[in-house]
Amino acid sequence: MNKKLALAISGLAVVAVAVAAGATALAGTKIPGPVQIHFGEKWAQGSMGYARSTSDNVTQIGCQVQVVDLGEPAMNCVARDSAGNAIICSTEDPYMISIMGAMNSDSYIHFEWDANKTCTTLYVATNSAYQPK
Repeated sequence: MNKKLALAISGLAVVAVAVAAGATALAGTKIPGPVQIHFGEKWAQGSMGYARSTSDNVTQIGCQVQVVDLGEPAMNCVARDSAGNAIICSTEDPYMISIMGAMNSDSYIHFEWDANKTCTTLYVATNSAYQPK
């Protein structure tokens, strides 16, 4: 697991523990979710709500599943940051495709790819801390 994903997960864990403990200081926590792409480390992440709410008409992040000619389902994940940098990865892995089912229009997404642009990691978080669309 890369450092960015570990930080995102640990940040959510801290929020969850504080909320469970009844802490009011975190009420209304807001985590920005700009779309970020790191080509060197081969990861992209961002909030779908944040991307949808930008005024730049460029930023996007998300995944889709498709079946072509009655073949195996394939998933593509795409990210494009505000500067227009973009990446698309794909996979036919059924476990990764099943994780996509947890995604909704307000989810935070993190995905990773290998040298062949095959998706190798998909993380989906839905939490009130992320900006809705």
